[in-house]
Amino acid sequence: MRTPCAILLAVALSPADEALADCALPPAYDLLPDSSGDLQVRLLYTPRKCPDEGLLRLDVTSGDIVMITACVGEDFLDECVPAGIYRYGLAAPFDCAGGVCFAPYYGTYESPGPSESCKRGGPLPTPAQSVPWGSQPYVCTYRSSSGGCGVDPRGAVLGTNLLLGLVGLALWRWRPGRRPRA
Repeated sequence: MRTPCAILLAVALSPADEALADCALPPAYDLLPDSSGDLQVRLLYTPRKCPDEGLLRLDVTSGDIVMITACVGEDFLDECVPAGIYRYGLAAPFDCAGGVCFAPYYGTYESPGPSESCKRGGPLPTPAQSVPWGSQPYVCTYRSSSGGCGVDPRGAVLGTNLLLGLVGLALWRWRPGRRPRA
């Protein structure tokens, strides 16, 4: 019967790098291409919707930037996307809200190019000067040491789990009807 105690003690004393618990769903970009070459950009897990302050498209190869304001419902619509690799991100990035463990600046999409039948129906993208992101893909990530997004659950979660584990072990050992060892 000493094995469960030894295992519990080893787990309780083992170092933990970071305990990521109770993180809210992070805001995200859902990139939905269709066969004509249009791309619908849906914002997930956020109350923000198109047109917001606009969506930026950065051409990874050339560095060209355009602002997209066309909408289909609550989603952004980039019509007849040229062939290339693009980063799509909001002109005003997502916020690092409490409980969110990370928030992306952009979503990446590789376009094969529009079909010959692709026709524009909405406003043209307009040139933009810059994007609000640098080389990092995330507005923030969870970092307990730097006070990043979310809360630092390490002490609270691990301490609470240890306490509850010890209470459970004590109750199991002192349960009614247990015969004493000989």
